[in-house]
Amino acid sequence: MPLASSPERLAAPVLSGLIAAMVCLLSALGLAVIPAIAAQAGSGGGMGLLDAILLGLSALVLAHGGSLVLPAGTITGSITLLPLGLTALLAIVAGLAMRRAARSLLLVQDDGRLRPHALRDAATSLALFVAVYAAGIGLLAAMARTPLVQPVIASAVVSALLLALLGGAAGCLAALRRPAHGSIPAVRLLDLIPSPWGALVRALGIALLGLLASGMLACTVMIAVRLSAISALFGQLAPGAVGGAVLTLLQLALLPLAAVWAVVVLLGGTVAIGTGTAISLGGTTTGVLPALPLLAIVPSPGASPWWFWLLALLPVAAIAAGAVRLADGAAAAAPRERWILLLAYPILLIAVILVLASLCAGRIGQEALAELGPQVGTLLLPLTIIVAVTSALTCAICMSPALPWIRGQLTGLRARVEQAEAVERAERPAAQDPAVPMTAAGRERRAAMAAEAAALTAHAEADPASEGTDGEESSAASERPGHGADVAGADDTAPDGTAPDDTAQGAEALESEGAGAVGTEAVGPDAAHDGTGSEALADDPEEPVTRRAPRGPRSPRQGLR
Repeated sequence: MPLASSPERLAAPVLSGLIAAMVCLLSALGLAVIPAIAAQAGSGGGMGLLDAILLGLSALVLAHGGSLVLPAGTITGSITLLPLGLTALLAIVAGLAMRRAARSLLLVQDDGRLRPHALRDAATSLALFVAVYAAGIGLLAAMARTPLVQPVIASAVVSALLLALLGGAAGCLAALRRPAHGSIPAVRLLDLIPSPWGALVRALGIALLGLLASGMLACTVMIAVRLSAISALFGQLAPGAVGGAVLTLLQLALLPLAAVWAVVVLLGGTVAIGTGTAISLGGTTTGVLPALPLLAIVPSPGASPWWFWLLALLPVAAIAAGAVRLADGAAAAAPRERWILLLAYPILLIAVILVLASLCAGRIGQEALAELGPQVGTLLLPLTIIVAVTSALTCAICMSPALPWIRGQLTGLRARVEQAEAVERAERPAAQDPAVPMTAAGRERRAAMAAEAAALTAHAEADPASEGTDGEESSAASERPGHGADVAGADDTAPDGTAPDDTAQGAEALESEGAGAVGTEAVGPDAAHDGTGSEALADDPEEPVTRRAPRGPRSPRQGLR
């Protein structure tokens, strides 16, 4: 329900934004400082508690995209490397805090519509959240200044503003999402974007997520290949239990950064890790690297192995997947909007990749690690070619008339196969269909036929001398069109359990066609009738008869023929 008075309407968003900012600041402080304190405890007194806290605050400044200045010491210069994993975690915390704040404002009514002044209250809460959070990060950066490490407060505040704005806005949008409830339709975030521009957003999201996944997969493959080197370097450091846990957390914070570097390499760019170290698809040159186990995934110097080129197909597949989604959404758009979508997708994708590569580049000091990360100049040309060609070919194939024709042919083939199967099931004799129950009389006749066949088989085994002759005669009898088993199979499931007596009709048919048409066999006038519509076509009642499985329901006259 909307709040009653104007002061209450003003106080609710202000209070919710303030609480969200304080919760987010405390969470960020814990994520950065607690590992530093744990590292200090595991170092055996090599670093004081205050130094550990200041180290955690400096890491927090770097995680927001700020920079540190080292005026004196072993390393001099500036540090601008972004721990992308910790940055993503801080953005998630900001989004969750603002989603909780926005939900407390009851922006959506029970009928699924926004309440009056909902957007104004959400904007007020978000603005206060961003302002308080950025001011808090600036205050923490000022507190972390020492003679050896001096965070740049301006860069810390600006970067915190951007992170809080992006994360908080995502949290507010997430608060508007509602599942379907009764007659009230569901509210989804991407459905709020007007058509057909929602298809562009979805396509970009699919491509970017696919690129990040390909980078993580490439890093995982390299970790598996270089696991022995990673383990050896970790053992040389001997960090201990607590130090090992902190070192693992540090590497997890840097792993998404390494994934972006891997994507740059797979797209044709070059990644530098200090002076004399460069990684590309063509090969690797290495110099002196920091003693970080994660950097052991750097390939050995020399030309890249053949399977390294196969990994280059991963980002191409991600770009193509986004183009497929774009072509699907642009098919129903007007011609002008369709061309705008087709041009906007590669342009925006190239721009986002270049920005992300620039953010993941940095430096540590002015000497050996003065260059870290992607070299954007080497990425621009191959990235443009790969994105443009892949997008154009994929959209051309998906939007050409040939693809619907192929889909129609496959659909028609499937329909014909299903129709043929249905006809075959309809023509299958009821005695062969397990879904059709057999009557009691039919089961008795089937048991009698099985017993007779068993007796004839035993007789053939007991008289080996006549086995060859009887086998030939039984084979000829079984090859006779209309053998008795055909008729029996069709009549086993008769409702009354009886079959029509067709002996007279069969005799007339055989007299008209002639007994010589079936070779040397003759059908005796006293052919045994078993009551099921099947006649024993042998002179000797004990002669073994080979019965053929019925192929379909036939009339008695068709069976004899």
